[in-house]
Amino acid sequence: MSKPMKGVMEMQEYDDMKSYKIACDCGDNDHMHDLTMTLDQDDYVIETMISFNASSERYGKKYPVMVDDGKIVSFFKNVYNWWQHRITMTYTLWTKGYVEVYADIILNEEFAKNYADVLNTAVTDLSNVRNERKKK
Repeated sequence: MSKPMKGVMEMQEYDDMKSYKIACDCGDNDHMHDLTMTLDQDDYVIETMISFNASSERYGKKYPVMVDDGKIVSFFKNVYNWWQHRITMTYTLWTKGYVEVYADIILNEEFAKNYADVLNTAVTDLSNVRNERKKK
């Protein structure tokens, strides 16, 4: 295992595979993503996989609680918004075949440098393993 770096957590390390978890600067777990680099056994190609959990805005716009003649209007607007959002997402899935969702990660300068260092180090290590295996 290599030295710890801010924003980058090494999860697993084998000769032909390295796995990291990259943290967002905001600290939200939903913004983290996984970086896995592997050396293909057959072609000796280094493959990089970046995965993340992307989600859409679940309930849409939230309305503030408003009291009108003793009735809480915001509850009904939120329920309506929730159903409208679900119907829109379902309709989009049926008509387009996919739903667009977004995921962001914020990297400050130190995080970005550490991320680049991890990529460079992993590629170098896997290249060395590839060269050793090709010699055999």
